[in-house]
Amino acid sequence: MTHETPKSGHGGGIDLPPEVVEAAGDTGIELPDGSLAWSPTQCVQLIDSLHGTKIAIPEAELYRSRAIGLVPLYQGWNCERTPGETATDYALRSRDLALARVTTLVDEIFVVLHFDDQRDAA
Repeated sequence: MTHETPKSGHGGGIDLPPEVVEAAGDTGIELPDGSLAWSPTQCVQLIDSLHGTKIAIPEAELYRSRAIGLVPLYQGWNCERTPGETATDYALRSRDLALARVTTLVDEIFVVLHFDDQRDAA
């Protein structure tokens, strides 16, 4: 299941570890759908906080900061699990991809990260 970034310890059915919620804080910008968008620097902190978990980041959406608020760029990335890939390997690979992408973004870009707790993983 994929879940958007939570404002608390719950993200649409996924309980994120307390260290993730603490790293995220309430510093994200809330979008009309309730998801949170973070700056690239905040994303790095959030991704780092997932160390030791099997939580994957299967996709992300990009927004640009404008005077009217955050405007969707209709861009982002996806990271699908490959056949035979373990949950741990997928979590690491998806987070490595997310980290590589967010570290290339400029400060006016904000990111909504989606999470997968992989409860249904074999």
